[in-house]
Order: sequence, then structure tokens, then C-alpha cells
Amino acid sequence: MRGGGAGLRATGDRAAAIGVLPQLATLQLATGRWEAGEVTLAEAFELASGAGADNILAQCWNLRARLSAQRGDADLVADSVDRALALSRPHSVPLLVGSAYWHHGFHALTAGDAEAAYRRLRALSQPGHEAAHPTLARLATLDLVEAACRVGRFDEAAAHAERIVAWARRSRARWALAAAYSCRALLSEEDRAEHYYRRAVAAGDARHTSFGRARSQLLYGKWLRRARRRADAAEQLRTAAESFEGMGAAQWALLARQELELTGRRAAPVTAHGETSVLTAQELRVARLAAHGLTNREIGTELFLSPRTVGHHLSRVFGKLGLSGRADLVDVDFDNGMRIVRPR
Repeated sequence: MRGGGAGLRATGDRAAAIGVLPQLATLQLATGRWEAGEVTLAEAFELASGAGADNILAQCWNLRARLSAQRGDADLVADSVDRALALSRPHSVPLLVGSAYWHHGFHALTAGDAEAAYRRLRALSQPGHEAAHPTLARLATLDLVEAACRVGRFDEAAAHAERIVAWARRSRARWALAAAYSCRALLSEEDRAEHYYRRAVAAGDARHTSFGRARSQLLYGKWLRRARRRADAAEQLRTAAESFEGMGAAQWALLARQELELTGRRAAPVTAHGETSVLTAQELRVARLAAHGLTNREIGTELFLSPRTVGHHLSRVFGKLGLSGRADLVDVDFDNGMRIVRPR
């Protein structure tokens, strides 16, 4: 038994597990426990598929869209969003429809298409729109404000920013405070922007696995580079790149590294937490299946990943274990320290 629903599965309460697992995966992903979240999400897919639980499946596909957007897998984002909408639209569930719009817009922002991002994210706060949902609109405020600023809609960005500022004042939630400060920074004059960027980094979750904190550092680092403070920018951008890399947010790590290159510095190789020699849970699953002769597409089908993402995991496996390719995986004893058990 895998994941966090072990107790529910052990009792045979399938219905309860189907309802709880997506919520657990959402919590795990939001708190930076990405590997655990992926395991739980795969389990949720397994239970919900064929059970007639359309809303649960739509929620699972929305989570898959978010993860894929953070990794920059455009094909899997598009497929996941289409599946989520196909399941949720017949039931007219604004939360699920809105989530699909949000994650699609978030991906567009990640990919550099700010106009498409703005159109999709704006729908969350448009009365009467199928995606309109006040809670999602609040959660997506930083995405919308950043997209609006990129396309020059500063007045609209300011109006949306006030929504999260007001919420942060009432709730004092760390994520809301960090988002509010980042929005204020994006909209401030140069002499005030740094004040808000520094507060955004300080207010957020301090863990290395916090996506929000790494994003705040990326925004701050970009501003510092434009202000010609290259050493300060490099410090923020290097930390952001390492955090994104450690979480598996490949596309965001690439964005941070590209900004870092523009400062004249380079990102250090990721070696924290023993990553040079120890496989993550997802890498281990991919490696085991590849060792049994499955293709990238077959592995992707088994684990709900795109072939491209499978290839990304395998390249990291080869680097960590010192292998020249997938043919060498048959020599690895995965149950005993991943020792090479036959000479090559």
C-alpha cells in the first residue's frame, strides 16, 4: 500500500479513500512534499478510475495539470486541462472548471505567454463566467497581477492586487502576505519595490521546498538584476533555482537559471540532501519500470506522467547512479543500496 490513504484502504472504505486522497495530495503538494503528493495522486487516480467519480477524477486531472505546469510539460498540461473540463462541465462545478482555467493560465504565464495567461486568469473573477470562483480568484491573484503587469494592464493589476492585500490583512496567512507583498512590489515605483520584495521573501514559508518562497526570490532576483545589482541578484536567483530544482519544478528552475546567467554567474550543481547518489521515490519507480523493459510511453501510462517527464527522471537516474543508459539499469540491485550486481 502506498501513499497517505493506507488506513482507509486497509479498512476497505473505498468511497472514503476516493474522497480523501485528492485532498491529501493537494495538501502535500501545497506544503512542498511533492514526492508524497505524487504517490497519493497516483493512488487517487487508481481508485477513482472506473468508479464513476467524475468530480474526483476532474480534481485529480487538475492537480496533474498544476504539477505539469510547474515542470513545463505543455502537452500534459493541455491534456490534463481538457480531461478536467470534460468531466466537470457536464456537472457545472465552478470550482473544478475554475481550477482548470487557473492551471492553464499559470502554465501560460510560466511559458511566457502573458496575454493568454491574463485572459484565462481574469475569467476567475468575471461574474457569470463558467470559471468564476471567488476563492480561486483570490488564490490566483499573484499569477493574474504578474500577467497583467507583463501586458501593460497596470490599472487592472492594481485593482486585483487590492483583493489579496485586503485578504492578507484579515487572515494574516503567510501565503497571502507573501503574495500581497509581491503584488505591491510589481506595481511599485523603483524606490519602494525592494521594500516589498524583501517583505515577500521574509513573509513566506521558510522551507527550501516552498514553491511560493522560491517564486518570491525569483521575482526579487529579476528586479535586482534590472537594477544592475548583479551580486545581490545572483544570490536570490541561485537559491530560487536550487529550490525549484529540488522540488522538480523544472520549468521554473530553468527560468531562474536563465536569469542567473544574465548576471554573469552560474547555478551550482544540485547536490543537497544526497541527491547525487539517492533516488527520489518517483525516480525509483521510473527506474524499476525501465529496468523491466518498459518504454517511456508505457512508464508514463503506468505513472500518469508524460514520456518527456519520464525521460527527465531517467536522465537524473543515470547521472546519480553513474550509468551510461537504460540498458545498465538491469545491473542495479534496487533493493540493496542500488549496487551494481553484474559487471558491465
